[in-house]
Amino acid sequence: MTLAEKTQQKAAYCLGVGALMLATAGLSAAPHRFHFIYAIIITPLLFLRFHQYLSTKREYYLYDLCYGVNGLAVLAMAWPTRNVWMYQTVFVLGNGPMCAAIIIWHNMIVFHSADRLGSFSLHFLVTLLAFTWRWYPAEGQRSVLCSDDTCSLSLWNWLCAPVLFYLAWTSMYLMKTEVLDKQRLAADPELHTRCEDVWLLRFGVLAQAQYTAHDGGRHGYPSLAALQAARNSINQVLGVINGLFSCACMQPAVVGFPPDQRQRACTTHVSLARHHEKGRRVS
Repeated sequence: MTLAEKTQQKAAYCLGVGALMLATAGLSAAPHRFHFIYAIIITPLLFLRFHQYLSTKREYYLYDLCYGVNGLAVLAMAWPTRNVWMYQTVFVLGNGPMCAAIIIWHNMIVFHSADRLGSFSLHFLVTLLAFTWRWYPAEGQRSVLCSDDTCSLSLWNWLCAPVLFYLAWTSMYLMKTEVLDKQRLAADPELHTRCEDVWLLRFGVLAQAQYTAHDGGRHGYPSLAALQAARNSINQVLGVINGLFSCACMQPAVVGFPPDQRQRACTTHVSLARHHEKGRRVS
């Protein structure tokens, strides 16, 4: 291991422990202010991911759904007016596909690995953010996720809006990888996408193809040309599977978003306070 790699691991360890302590302190002391903690952690993390993936020719990883969901969360917070459907879409995606991805992609907290730590943070921080939006609004105020007194999750914001967001993301991803940059990906074997690095390598397909390229095909493994020819079909099948899986993961989100007594109590408290203030002015 080189000195640069050791230094990177030490820096990742220190930053990871610091981010964990900051997030824990924020959730414990002021959960209604967690969006500030989220912004403090996610901003440098995204810049580091951009640098890491661009330098290792994995920039197509930046088109994954987790970056789209985090981007939508930032956009919702930066929007000049409160947009309920944005907040509720982030809640459904954060408590559905993002949580499931932690298990599917084996995300874990490994402090000395900047890649693993960054992947876990990107998936889990937005889930914590949506949780604090729902259950810890600012004192005397309604949750940003609520549009009425019952704070219900409509069918549109539960299924339609998240599915449309996922379809838009998938369309842009396929347009980028299969149309706009198709020749670039075919010409440069060092460029990687999530499909090739995770799905294909997990089943050993790329490893066999690379072995064939050096071995002359004497052992009957699939060639690189055959793998490139099957690439489009593989992406289409995986796209359908991933879409069905993401839609299925959105279903339990409604369980974590019930019309609760706490929200009614908060709304009643605000109404009583306003009524009392009006009475004082009249008197």
